[in-house]
Amino acid sequence: MSLDLTTAVITLLALLAFASNSLLTRLALGAHQIDAATFTLIRLLAGAGVLAALVGLRARSGFGGGCGGDGGGHGTTIPESYAVKDQ
Repeated sequence: MSLDLTTAVITLLALLAFASNSLLTRLALGAHQIDAATFTLIRLLAGAGVLAALVGLRARSGFGGGCGGDGGGHGTTIPESYAVKDQ
């Protein structure tokens, strides 16, 4: 697979994952199956778990280097959950 095609496929998968996350959030909060605070806590814990796993894999693979980017998160987890809840 060429680099351009690989980039396109990875980009498409990321877009599908973000869209799926949005739909699942609306389904969970819209049907009042879970409150916004609990949902946010679960998202934060799951994100921390995935990040820890990725850091562990990166350390074991010997792939070094800086973390790049601005080093910050998006900072929209809690406001997004409450915004969806109020709709």
